[in-house]
Amino acid sequence: MMMGMNLNNIEFCDFKVDENLSSYTSFQIGGKCPVVIFPKSAEGVQSALQFATENNLNRLIIGNGTNILFPDKSPYSLVIRICSPSLDEIRETTEPYTFHIQAGVLISTFLEFVTKNSLTGAEFLSGIPGTIGGAIFMNAGAQGKYISEIVKKVEVMDKNYKTYWLDKSESSFEYRNSRFKTSGEIILGAKIELTHGNKEKISTEIKELLNYRNNRLPLDLPSAGCIFKNPKNGPAAYFIELAECKGLQIGGALVSPKHANFILNTGNASYKDVKSLILEVKKRVYDKLNISLETEIIIL
Repeated sequence: MMMGMNLNNIEFCDFKVDENLSSYTSFQIGGKCPVVIFPKSAEGVQSALQFATENNLNRLIIGNGTNILFPDKSPYSLVIRICSPSLDEIRETTEPYTFHIQAGVLISTFLEFVTKNSLTGAEFLSGIPGTIGGAIFMNAGAQGKYISEIVKKVEVMDKNYKTYWLDKSESSFEYRNSRFKTSGEIILGAKIELTHGNKEKISTEIKELLNYRNNRLPLDLPSAGCIFKNPKNGPAAYFIELAECKGLQIGGALVSPKHANFILNTGNASYKDVKSLILEVKKRVYDKLNISLETEIIIL
């Protein structure tokens, strides 16, 4: 029970109560939330949304939490998590080399699938954490490529619980952006188109990219990946380093000495520590270089 409400009325879902949100973000920062719901299907998403609406609950939808900074005290009564094992099916379609990938599928699981089935075109996603839904929401990418390049259609649910497909041309994909950041639509899945390739070559490229990221990025401490978007005139990490922010620390939050666009949780970082450090980096880069950095992560 939560505030006199019967959570068992939420159909097609699992749930946990009084959950610490730090368990659901790669930053490992975040306070307790009264209830976290794990939909098993699109019907489960609808059921959870209806429950939140009918009970006037402040709710949030997340994937694997790899680009979110949660407050130390959750402002949400209800968090809906769409991440494996929630909504994590991969299905063939009638279109050649086109697959229906549900939003909760982890990128790592998707890459295992494409390797096993000798499908090429998604190798650049190697090493990117999170889910397919989250990657589409952010238009994630690497090596100068973006997930939008292999997306044909996106399956969504709107605020009236209606589900429908949007063509890529309707999704307003841009660098680290999409219509879904402002439309209020919930990503349920996507049709992704690949091509047939050489299994050994695909596997080798994925492993090489993964090794490259592991060697280049500071992955030994909790983080949310790159904090800032790259400005048009160069990589954010380069400008942060020029502004002498590498190694800068506030409380438990540290600008990585290895990659300046990463802020690390050294073990006890708070929401305030990270947010203060982000603002300080932005100020120093602007004051020294007259460049305004824009955050890539979602700060709640």
